[in-house]
Amino acid sequence: MRRYTVLILLVSTVVCPPLQAQVLRSAQNDPNEPGYQGIRPQITPELRATVKGMQALILELRQGDLDPARQQAALDELIRGNEFILRQHPTWLDWQQPQTVDSAALLLERMIFEAAAELAPTPESRVQVLENAPPELDLKADEAAVVETYDPPLLLPIVVTAKTAQNTQTQQVSSSTDKTTEPENPDKGAGDLNTGSTSIAAQSPGPTQDEAGGEDAVADVPGTAVKAAVLADDKATTDMHEDNAVLRGVTDADGQLVLFGKLRLWAGGAVQLDGYSGNDLYTLGSNDDSESGTNIRRAEGVLRASVLKNSELKIQYDFEADVFKNLYWRWLSRSSSRSVTLGNQKEPMGLDYLTGSKFATAMELSAPTSTFASYRSAGIRYNGWTTLESDDNPTQWWGDSSTYVTTSIGLFGEDLENTNDTDWAVTGRFTIGGLTSATGGFHLGVAASYRHGEYDRIAPLPGLYDANRIPLARPVADTLAVLSLEAAYLRGSLHAQSEWYYGDYDGDVDATGWGGYGQVGWLFGGKRRDYAPRWGTWSPIQAGKEQVFEVFARISVTGGNDDRNSSNELGLLTLGGNWYYRKFRVSANILLADTQRSIAGENDGNAVSLRLQYLF
Repeated sequence: MRRYTVLILLVSTVVCPPLQAQVLRSAQNDPNEPGYQGIRPQITPELRATVKGMQALILELRQGDLDPARQQAALDELIRGNEFILRQHPTWLDWQQPQTVDSAALLLERMIFEAAAELAPTPESRVQVLENAPPELDLKADEAAVVETYDPPLLLPIVVTAKTAQNTQTQQVSSSTDKTTEPENPDKGAGDLNTGSTSIAAQSPGPTQDEAGGEDAVADVPGTAVKAAVLADDKATTDMHEDNAVLRGVTDADGQLVLFGKLRLWAGGAVQLDGYSGNDLYTLGSNDDSESGTNIRRAEGVLRASVLKNSELKIQYDFEADVFKNLYWRWLSRSSSRSVTLGNQKEPMGLDYLTGSKFATAMELSAPTSTFASYRSAGIRYNGWTTLESDDNPTQWWGDSSTYVTTSIGLFGEDLENTNDTDWAVTGRFTIGGLTSATGGFHLGVAASYRHGEYDRIAPLPGLYDANRIPLARPVADTLAVLSLEAAYLRGSLHAQSEWYYGDYDGDVDATGWGGYGQVGWLFGGKRRDYAPRWGTWSPIQAGKEQVFEVFARISVTGGNDDRNSSNELGLLTLGGNWYYRKFRVSANILLADTQRSIAGENDGNAVSLRLQYLF
């Protein structure tokens, strides 16, 4: 085993060299003559950080003891997680083909040599760089010209089906300002997409009826060059529901772009059906000692549109609650590293809240989050991310893997339904996080909000949607300042997170509130939770055709104290599990609540809740 490990290390050193200066020799660039310059590949900072991080992670995969199936799964997730950056390089179509650890390592090395060739000062030095490349990279001297005119296909219809990928050895894509490269004709078009949500995508020229898979699969929209295709892909549907997913980067399970071009629409929805049974604290406001029932927790429709090159539109309406959850327009920079969102949206505070109840581990928000952070308001918000490379990190705490820093700040007012009691608010969030290994990572964050409005209670929701809030204190305040800290850790199938909140209420009756929670979960079958470092949130669990099981435990405490006589604390233990399959999720939670002082004669309570969720 030791001999095998040493061999892997030696091979990895050759196949995955570090990103370093390439000395280019030619008649015009002789090391023995004055003016000699070594050339270092100067690719974009994001791409450079991605290449370095992927090299380190792939090397770790090689040296690790994962079984082949888990190793391949980790590699696939690594490529999907960096696909938007990789799409900005001519090797993007190669990345869309099925990859192994060895082939991925070769592609990364090829990217380095091509970057060096692109920056070579003379044709002779460019040729020399390519000739010095390892033979297995199969680089030819005339390939450098492709890089010079390459335009990242951020919005181009790149289509590579599984069958096409197997039959294609090498594909290069290039475009200029006066010519757009069309994709190769796929073996299947929209016929790959069966039934479900509706996606509208322009094909110029569009696929023929035979290529599209039949009359019912693709239909013309009269008067336009737009085709309506039916979308049932599990991954794409889940991503479309994820608020932080950038539409132009959403792909299906085969790596095909779902939306691209000037105007693209997607319509879908979500249904959550709940059943519950609770007693004592969970029956406040009713005359019964216990209460059971069923309800529709969520019945929403979602419309998302990619408008022109850099804009998105989202409309999310909950028919059960009769409210607009999201109604906003978002502008994105070309690399999606910066965005401005205008409209009704979530304010940037709380890892639990920003992940959302459709994708968070527990069925409902933690009690402290529901008290201090669950604000959805109309306003304008800026969000940006950048990578923190190892050279810029003096502590070297997280090695040289890709670490992301996000900044989000916004000015907000009342929500569309006038339910958040806020006249105006300024809320901001800062996070840092990323992968520290092929299967692990971390997240740290801080957020703050200063609000002006009417605030008359500190009352958490005890983990059950149909239960009444638990009143802990009664401020009469017109300003509220909230500070929060958050942390998360990921290692293999284990994921953990914690948040802490402090609120200061100022007005006729001052008050203070505080709270925090800790949560730990485990996914069976070698699965792991994905982290979205560019937004500082958890990504949805992508089950696909495999069944995924998850268990978790969460403990929280929330307190409130006002200047009169109201003061109390709520402790809550939540135990539960989730089952994921394709677009379905089934959840079960057990809730144990306890208060320091009795409320309406009750100081404890228990509840059990079940949920069936379906996305379409």
